[in-house]
Amino acid sequence: MLLYSVQKLREELGFDAMSDITNAITMALDAAETLVGSTLRTTFERKTVTDTFYVNEPSFQQGGLVRTEFLLSTGFVAGTPVVTSSKLGIISDAFQFDKEKGIARDWQTRYGDDIVTIEFTAGFEPASATDGEDSYKLADVPSWLQQAAKLKTQLLIAKLPALTEAGIHLDTNVLDQQYASLVNSHIRYAPSALLPL
Repeated sequence: MLLYSVQKLREELGFDAMSDITNAITMALDAAETLVGSTLRTTFERKTVTDTFYVNEPSFQQGGLVRTEFLLSTGFVAGTPVVTSSKLGIISDAFQFDKEKGIARDWQTRYGDDIVTIEFTAGFEPASATDGEDSYKLADVPSWLQQAAKLKTQLLIAKLPALTEAGIHLDTNVLDQQYASLVNSHIRYAPSALLPL
């Protein structure tokens, strides 16, 4: 699935609807999805997930303050997750979510030898067949993520003969720096978070 429009990128590069260029951009955008997902440590396809965590005690305790972080198995959480404790029942109200990064935080519960289950939907819906591209619903994909996919695609196609012969020069050093600075702030990283079983 694609995180950016083939037609839009082709037009931005100044090409007509030539099949070899369209195919090259499509293949590079497809590869970019996997590469960007790997960098961010997530996937993008829509799915329903149940993550289970063992919580011996809160991740952080100081005086009366507690905090427990959970790194979900994927980011881009859609809707409202349902959180269940084996000892306390449904405790969704105690949680705050960074839905983009897939990090859940509980600032209220004093866990002790507990199993916590978080059920959620994540990822993006595919675009309808009438859209003509094998992409996600791009209106739902954050603009920074579309930009990251575009930059990674440009890096992948920068040396293609079709571009160089047409006199199109993409500065890979600049593109690589743009990509890194854009993506690095969105990497799913929570060093004190619990991981799913």
